[in-house]
Amino acid sequence: MVLSTSPSGTNAGDIFVQNSVRWTSDYSLTLNANRHIEIGTAVTISNSGAGNLVLRADSAGTGTGTVTFASGTSPGRADFSQSTGQVSIYYNPSGEPGTKYEHP
Repeated sequence: MVLSTSPSGTNAGDIFVQNSVRWTSDYSLTLNANRHIEIGTAVTISNSGAGNLVLRADSAGTGTGTVTFASGTSPGRADFSQSTGQVSIYYNPSGEPGTKYEHP
């Protein structure tokens, strides 16, 4: 399943995950945000099959897009410890041009 955003509307291009997502199949989940992806407090994204998770921020390549997981006592997280699938996270790291890929 692919969930994508466009660059218009309220919170244009952002994806906010505010509830846990769990599945047991070999199907993959892709969150494809024009800008940011935010995984909320106490939210877990998990799979116990062979499905993959792809979090792709800044899908339009505009230079604006991060993936953030809530921190604190109930952090957001991706838990694939019971899965044979892979987790891939693509984003535009912050920092000065020419150095931001050295320490993303």
